[in-house]
Amino acid sequence: MRGDTTRVVKTLRVRVVPEGTPLVTVLEFLRHYTSWLQFVIDKLWGRKNVPSLATLHNEFYDFLRSKNFRAHHVKELLKLAKEIVKATKKNGGSKPIIKSLFARLDRYDTKVDLERGVVRIALWGRKYVTLRMLHRRSYLARFRGWSYYNLVLKWDSRERNLYACIMFRRDVEMKKISGFLALDINFDNVAVVIEKNQRIVAMKLFPMPLRKALTHKIWAERIQKRYPKIWRFSKNILNAIRKHHRRAHEILTQHLHRLANRIVDLAEKYRVAIVMEELTGLKNNCRRSRAFNTKLSMFAYRRLQEYIRYKALERGIPVIVRPARGTSSKCPVCGGRLSYIGGKFRLVVCKCGYVGHRDITACLNLLGFQPRKMCPRAGRGRTGSNPMKPRGDVTQPNEAMTMQS
Repeated sequence: MRGDTTRVVKTLRVRVVPEGTPLVTVLEFLRHYTSWLQFVIDKLWGRKNVPSLATLHNEFYDFLRSKNFRAHHVKELLKLAKEIVKATKKNGGSKPIIKSLFARLDRYDTKVDLERGVVRIALWGRKYVTLRMLHRRSYLARFRGWSYYNLVLKWDSRERNLYACIMFRRDVEMKKISGFLALDINFDNVAVVIEKNQRIVAMKLFPMPLRKALTHKIWAERIQKRYPKIWRFSKNILNAIRKHHRRAHEILTQHLHRLANRIVDLAEKYRVAIVMEELTGLKNNCRRSRAFNTKLSMFAYRRLQEYIRYKALERGIPVIVRPARGTSSKCPVCGGRLSYIGGKFRLVVCKCGYVGHRDITACLNLLGFQPRKMCPRAGRGRTGSNPMKPRGDVTQPNEAMTMQS
């Protein structure tokens, strides 16, 4: 099965420093940009309907041009103001207040040179600034062959560093597949089952770093309980709390990236599509004990799914999303309800005689596969109508948004 061409968008977030231009000049431009962005937002907020870009252009273009903005600066500023106001009103929020210093520029006002590791940006009038990217050249080389189309320059007031977020895009042709890889994400592990030609060719369990990251969060909370009145005002205590929270975040991010790479490598090796569960709204539907909710707050299932999604689309591997309801509690043989035994191997049993690992069973249900060798009463082959078309939608959008730092 050969899919269509998919446009993949990837963001490079890199720290930059000005070359030959004082940092104060760049910060002055960012203050100028955000102040007039706030001005346009204030003008749009009181209106019942958000006007079109053509209307905004006729109303604000000449005025903003008189404030030393370039033509494409005005275009991006008006587009950004419209997007912010429209999204905030749609979500029922209050009037947006721009607090951080940033500017969004298009490719006509920027020039990215990955070979030299520099970015050249047009400020107001005829002023230009060259920014040196402080990142490994080997990592920057990954974006060669991609076309950039947008750049966001942002000042981090806490770290007192300047960052550039450069948006790249590329058209990727989806590869020919001959099977499916189903994965089930849990607190302690990620189960993977690979099927080709109606046969199971591989089963794997990858550990999740949730408990290790959760330990650092518990330590941070213990420090807060030990100093309930002064932890907000003590610099040393705050640094200790932030250290544990930062370490928990680093453990999750690094491990999830490695895990996503291993799963996508398996899919590329066996030339199979990836089948995942639809886990939208999981935190809203689960209201249990305090300990369970604490674990759920650290359960980065959506982040892992997004990592797998964009890494797979970069390589032309289709991603399929299927409903998650009943995958761990339904027998893949007869469709009956499973009984959970538990224990070290997380076993589930059915009245029909099926016995298996709970997470592996969820993967079999995602594939619609009947394990005939595991149960004497099992049927043959796959329960689905077409082995090459499992239920669900294939994720092949026109523009797949990705983020990477």
